[in-house]
Amino acid sequence: MLTRIEAQKLLETHCSEKLRFHCREAEIIMRAVAKELKQDEEKWGIAALIHDLDFEKPEVLSDFKKHAILIQDLVGKENLDSETWHAIASHNGDNNGIAKETAFDYALSASENMGGFIYAVSMIYPDRKVTSVKVKSITKRLKQLAFARNVDRQSIYDIEKAGIKLDRFVEIALQAMVSIAPEIGL
Repeated sequence: MLTRIEAQKLLETHCSEKLRFHCREAEIIMRAVAKELKQDEEKWGIAALIHDLDFEKPEVLSDFKKHAILIQDLVGKENLDSETWHAIASHNGDNNGIAKETAFDYALSASENMGGFIYAVSMIYPDRKVTSVKVKSITKRLKQLAFARNVDRQSIYDIEKAGIKLDRFVEIALQAMVSIAPEIGL
């Protein structure tokens, strides 16, 4: 299995700073979700950290069906177990046809979308700091479809298929993001 240090080096090689921040947000939320569900925090965290590793590759930019599929080539097939590979690939299931099936799959999609959503919410605060964001503000904004319209809300709501209630997920995700706020510039 890929180590976190190896995953971080791959991110630095293949991803822009903005994308690395997004992947780090997904990772910290995913680790918190894994802890809540009593799952392997390291495995789930690494999956989230590399879930968009191929996102900026020309092959993906020209054919989005390839997103999350090319990650195996970048990481090495032997470095991802089938469960991790499936969770990563299924986060782009609407485009590549790989459906979410497990708690791991649903948690990864929810975590990466929630990271982007919390970032968007923090940008509307005067100080633009995630530390100012309240759980109530996130849940309120989730209902406003015009706000952060590119965030896949259904993936966020599907966290319940992983075994966590939405309100609890919002709390977990916000706490996780606050814990790395200085690192990601929030």
